[in-house]
Amino acid sequence: LKEKNINLFDKTIYYNKYGKPSINNIYYSISHDYEITVCTVSNNPIGIDIIYLNRNNTKISKKELCVKEAYLKMLGDTILNINNVNLDYIYKICNIKEFNLKDYLIIVCEKKND
Repeated sequence: LKEKNINLFDKTIYYNKYGKPSINNIYYSISHDYEITVCTVSNNPIGIDIIYLNRNNTKISKKELCVKEAYLKMLGDTILNINNVNLDYIYKICNIKEFNLKDYLIIVCEKKND
């Protein structure tokens, strides 16, 4: 933000219908797992999730879980059941980026421009 000369103290904070904040069309998301914290910032709604890969698995794959979590964080929706989230829909409306960092998987879910 400093590189773009954006002073957060002069900006108005807006909240979407789920209560997720944004600042003058600057969207951000934060996630953590164990000792790692990640953050992302964008001009579009965005979500990020990080997951430790050496943990016991659930019924759905870790990547699928991470994509769904990042999508929900993009929305700011804390009520929607993760099992009711459709992956095909997420890939249709979002750009998904995947990163690996040591034993962690990081997924960034950014809403495509309309």
